[in-house]
Amino acid sequence: MFNSCFFMEITLINSEHLSYESLPYGFGVIISALKKSNIKPFIIDYNFLRRFGNLEITFSTNEINKFLYSNILSERMIFFFEKISKEISTKIVCFSCFSFESLKQSLILAKYIKKLDSKKIIVFGGIGTFNHEHSLMKEFTFIDFIIMRKSEQQLCELINLLYENKDFSKISNLVYRNSNKHIRSNKLATYNIESQSSPDYDFYFDIKKDWDIQYMTSDGCVNKCAFCSLTDNSPIYKSTKKITTDLKYLKSKYNSKCFSFQDDNINTNHKRTIELMNSIKNTDIKWYALSSANLMTKKIIRAMSSAGCRWIQFGLESGSNNILKLMNKPVNLKRFVEVMKNCVEVNIKPQLNIIMGYPGETESDVDKTLSYLKDNRKHFSHVNCYL
Repeated sequence: MFNSCFFMEITLINSEHLSYESLPYGFGVIISALKKSNIKPFIIDYNFLRRFGNLEITFSTNEINKFLYSNILSERMIFFFEKISKEISTKIVCFSCFSFESLKQSLILAKYIKKLDSKKIIVFGGIGTFNHEHSLMKEFTFIDFIIMRKSEQQLCELINLLYENKDFSKISNLVYRNSNKHIRSNKLATYNIESQSSPDYDFYFDIKKDWDIQYMTSDGCVNKCAFCSLTDNSPIYKSTKKITTDLKYLKSKYNSKCFSFQDDNINTNHKRTIELMNSIKNTDIKWYALSSANLMTKKIIRAMSSAGCRWIQFGLESGSNNILKLMNKPVNLKRFVEVMKNCVEVNIKPQLNIIMGYPGETESDVDKTLSYLKDNRKHFSHVNCYL
């Protein structure tokens, strides 16, 4: 249960605009951690701005650059910023940047807010800032702090110390300017996924009730695909006890049996996957997950089905062995078909991801991918194509 007495307030902004409605897991974890630390977040999510009227919420690179580097605002920007800024009354404004695109959208709003009130404290974090923290702080002086990597506890600590006007220079994962205006990056702390808060989706369930609840049982992947940013992120796992406790809590709180696991790869370890499935089986939920076909076995597939898995997403990426080799993608095309068949036999619907236009791809490679999909059409439900 969350603390009901809040004595600190911030504005928390999710500028990741999606073409579909989906609960933001990482954002939900941040909200939960803040509430547990008696910090009340006033939430602005770019996917749910109906209360502001008919707003255009994404801007071209040209518009963004003109404002960031020449202080030229388009009429669309002025209208949008005026509407949003009226809702921001807190001293501290935090931006969650899930991608490079959301980072750009966050930068322009942060700059506008700082121009209106130079005393506002601007905090950035999220995947969109990874490995660019120092350069962002150097180039955009309106950013006061950046929290590196997954660091919801460090964010809470920073907010507490700012409210108490105390020294924050020892907080791990923090990038800041010291009294001499020099940028400092503190040591990274090891992330403890076991202590991760169960996500808080109250804001979203107040908007509508029929959500698939997002959750993560692990973080990281064992594969080393050339196109992926997770190649240096070895898997870390929550205990099955914590997972079942969280799932039962979320199922009860939000009255939903439908879950979407956001693990980078849910079956990175055979023994752990079987234990996880045996544990999830007792929660009586239906769910979807991302998985690696090369790590699949019949035993795992049957265990997943028994545990409530109804859809699974595989990264095929290409039907050309030449491109798979360039990608360092561990896919055996013949075995991939057998894995899909095994899934269908136990009522799990496979979904496939493919990448078109990968560097080095030829027309012949594209034809091989299309032929592979056509030949095996009855073994999957649909394809997600990334260009």
